[in-house]
Amino acid sequence: MPEQSRPRLAIGIGVGLVVLGAVLALAFADVETPVIGLRQAGVVLIVIGAIDIVAVLAARKR
Repeated sequence: MPEQSRPRLAIGIGVGLVVLGAVLALAFADVETPVIGLRQAGVVLIVIGAIDIVAVLAARKR
């Protein structure tokens, strides 16, 4: 894979996680599974996606 596409792919994955997390957090706020609520899972995905985006952008500045 070319070097330039890796940061784009990583940012794309981070954005995808944020979007998926927002959908889970907003659309399925009242759905509870035996382990965790989908709203909580959505918030976790939003945080992980945001951390991924920040890490990729920080690595690009080096």
